[in-house]
Amino acid sequence: KPYTDLAYRDAIDNLETVIEPDGGSLEGPGYLSPTVRENYTALKYYARARGRSVSELVPDVLKRTSNYAAAVASTTADDMIPICDSGASFRGDSLSVLMELVPRSYWTTIYSKQLAREGKPPVEAPALPAFLSLPHTGYLASTRRLGDDQVKIFVMGNKAGAGHTHEDKGSFVLEYAGQAFAMDLGICDYEDPIHAVYKHAQRHNMLVPVGLSERACPQNPLPFDVTPTGRGDERTFHASIDATPGWEGYYRKWTRRWDSPSPDVLVIRDEYELARGTGVEFYWQTKLPVETAGGAIVIRGDKGVVSLSPPADCTVRVDRLDLAEGETHNRIAIRKEAAQGTLEISVTLTRDHAGR
Repeated sequence: KPYTDLAYRDAIDNLETVIEPDGGSLEGPGYLSPTVRENYTALKYYARARGRSVSELVPDVLKRTSNYAAAVASTTADDMIPICDSGASFRGDSLSVLMELVPRSYWTTIYSKQLAREGKPPVEAPALPAFLSLPHTGYLASTRRLGDDQVKIFVMGNKAGAGHTHEDKGSFVLEYAGQAFAMDLGICDYEDPIHAVYKHAQRHNMLVPVGLSERACPQNPLPFDVTPTGRGDERTFHASIDATPGWEGYYRKWTRRWDSPSPDVLVIRDEYELARGTGVEFYWQTKLPVETAGGAIVIRGDKGVVSLSPPADCTVRVDRLDLAEGETHNRIAIRKEAAQGTLEISVTLTRDHAGR
């Protein structure tokens, strides 16, 4: 075959290999970006040589990436929730390619936000859907309104063997009123040794065994499917995951549920049985200020307030932890000393009418 045909087939194979049947990408949006951009270049030159349109050459799986865009799109000032080895921004040239190949999609929603951030008029774009499930990729997302603000919950799962991933199966992100209250730290420059710490379960919103001589951690990469299931609409969101696989030697069982009967309430329920260790710690990561008073934990944003009510049989501390480039973040740690049991956290979201 002519070399141009071989190059065309390679580009198609690249896209069909990297993109899951549900349109998701296992390595995070930061790695999807160059994959789409560079293979688009090959398709563009092939289309020009054959007198065809690029859009008719694009594999169907690329056209399904709109739901992936909606799942990982942030409701903060950032483009993306920085999952896996990704940052919070998405390159404009890659976004232009995706808008051309998948018009009127949720990629346009992200592009419109970029325009607004630059002080330019936004373009017409669809609102993020109330509920999304990407079963092949292993993600769930809920986006609802609470008054004039958006509430987004993102739940992380795993497809067996996924790369550039973290020890975060069963972790979640909570965004409210334009800020990340429970965040994913993403990744920093690989040249900084602390980048390895960003991948740790202890730096995600996880339940982790404690009372061990070593750092408890799951396998990573994880050779198992760990897929959340759930349902939701404009008002409710319910999800669950069996996050036990990969924790051999630490957990005999760990399951997690998220129940949100309305956007202002979220209950996170962990049920566990340890193979080793004396107890567990529930971790919640945020860059926002954290206060503890009267048994409650309060995270205060610019416009919203998120309050956590831990169980009475748990202890609470707030760790100030280092990040790259001199930055820090707050980690809430809720500790339960028991080899098995249930740890349930009630979360409420309210507007900060004091305007602090």
